[in-house]
Amino acid sequence: MQTPQIDALICNGAIAQIAKQQKTADGYESQLGVNHFGHFLLCGLVFDRIESSQGRIVVVSSEGYKMGLKTIQFEDMNWDKNYYPNSVYSHSKLAQMMFAYELQDRVEAAKKNVQVYVCHPGAANTSLIRRSCVRLNST
Repeated sequence: MQTPQIDALICNGAIAQIAKQQKTADGYESQLGVNHFGHFLLCGLVFDRIESSQGRIVVVSSEGYKMGLKTIQFEDMNWDKNYYPNSVYSHSKLAQMMFAYELQDRVEAAKKNVQVYVCHPGAANTSLIRRSCVRLNST
C-alpha cells in the first residue's frame, strides 16, 4: 500500500436482510461476512497506518442489534440451521458492536494512539433492504 498513514477509517459498508441465505467467497454467511468480517479484516490490515497518524476508527453499527438474539451464535455462525434474514442482520450488527468495544479495550491496554468509536447512524429511508432482496431474488 502506498499510503503511509490513514487519518480515519469509517467501517460503514453493509448489506441487510438478505431473503435467502448466501455465503461469501470465503464461505461465511453473507451479512456477517460483509457487515463484520470485512471490517475486521480491513481494520487489521491498516491499523498501523491509522496509528501512525494518531487516527480514529469509526464502526457504524445499528440499534438493529437489539432485535436479535443479543448473543453471538458461535455454534452456528453461518445460520445453517435456522436462517432468518432479520435475525442474521441483527447478529452481524451485534458482532460489529462487540468488535468495536473489544478494539477500544485492546487499544487502550496497549497504549496505542488510535481512537475507536461505535455509533448508530439513525434511521434512514433508503432502498437498501428492498434492493438487496430484489437483486438476490432475480438471480
